[in-house]
Amino acid sequence: MSIETESRKYARQAMEGDKKPSYYEAEKQLRRGLIWQVMEECRYTQAEAAKALGINRASLRSWIGQVFTNEEIKNMGIES
Repeated sequence: MSIETESRKYARQAMEGDKKPSYYEAEKQLRRGLIWQVMEECRYTQAEAAKALGINRASLRSWIGQVFTNEEIKNMGIES
């Protein structure tokens, strides 16, 4: 999953049908892609991922909780 792929996918989906693009949803998808990509590169080590993103670990955990389902979080090996 790449940030660009997720952003393009969201934009395509938002433009189809009667649904108008939502900035909030676009931001959520962008954040989701960014976190996923950084977490993969940091081998799902939250401290390393937070440092790479320039945020603290608590903020990263908050972001993760906002953009991923509980099942996805579990599959990443992140404990709640």
